[in-house]
Amino acid sequence: MTTTTIKDKSKAVTKKVARKTKAVLKTVIFSLKGRFGRKIVHRPLEPLIEPIPVDVLQENLKKMTLIYRSEGRSNVGVYMAQGFLIPDMMLEIGRLREKVFRTVNEGTGKSCDIDEFDPFYHHMIAWDEVNGKILGAYRIGLIDKILHNRGAEGLYSYTLFKYDALLKTHFVDGVELGRSFVDDEAGRAALRALDSIWKGIGCFFAENPHYRYLIGPVSISNAYTVNSKLLMIYYLNKNFKSELSPFVKARVPVKLKSENSNELKDIAANLKSFTELDEHVKKFDGTVIPSLLKSYAKMNAKYLSFNFDPDFNTIDGMIIVDMVNAPKDEIVKHMGEPSYTKYLTHYNTPLL
Repeated sequence: MTTTTIKDKSKAVTKKVARKTKAVLKTVIFSLKGRFGRKIVHRPLEPLIEPIPVDVLQENLKKMTLIYRSEGRSNVGVYMAQGFLIPDMMLEIGRLREKVFRTVNEGTGKSCDIDEFDPFYHHMIAWDEVNGKILGAYRIGLIDKILHNRGAEGLYSYTLFKYDALLKTHFVDGVELGRSFVDDEAGRAALRALDSIWKGIGCFFAENPHYRYLIGPVSISNAYTVNSKLLMIYYLNKNFKSELSPFVKARVPVKLKSENSNELKDIAANLKSFTELDEHVKKFDGTVIPSLLKSYAKMNAKYLSFNFDPDFNTIDGMIIVDMVNAPKDEIVKHMGEPSYTKYLTHYNTPLL
């Protein structure tokens, strides 16, 4: 085989990997974007603000707490701080949110995507230590602190669901996740960044063991047909419905209608796995279910209620994950074995 042939094959493989990475990232961005109940807003798009200079971001970075740093060559640091402490970093987060969400037609149309919850919520970012830029971010609400300072109205998820009865019994010991994104222009580094952020979330729980629950809305996009949406809801309610669901009410209950409702219920009742669910959704829509539904299922997430957005036909499933009773392998993957063991001792829970 000649050197030229080897180079040509190498280029072909590289291009194939790049295409696959781009496709995976597009799926991740779409899934992350949809899970937090945001809306497609049809309005003229304002030009994005200019990128915040690296030296300015690095000054803000000094005000953030290092939660986790990846090993090896990825050089990703995961940092966390409240929004009001890092105003310039927040502008860059807002710029990237809007840029990424516009790629799936779900931007706000504004020059920078920042809302009224951002200043007092915490923000966990994946930071490229070499190139000095944000690769991705999550918004994190420490529910006990928000309730103390602002009441239930300070919680983003409370705009979608009513859950007053659970505030003092469960949610006060919880963390709300939302507004996540990964920068698609970062390529494969963005996927590593997402993994790093989840390890950061695991480290946060390990260092703050009084937080037991992870909550947040997971969305089913309007890209799915009514039949697919109903089938997913029926399946999730059958297999992952929380015993706490009577205490959570959607602000706008789901009222989707289909002439095939009874048939869909029968199908859902007989499905044995997400793989089988995927097969049926493929028949309806030519695509599979949101990947995050499967990811949360691995953590034994339970669904509390489903909210319907009549303007955009978006369905938001409110989930709760009990970190103490979640499958060990999944939590250890994010938290690490020693930290997981230490975390369980806070609840006097023996290792299984």
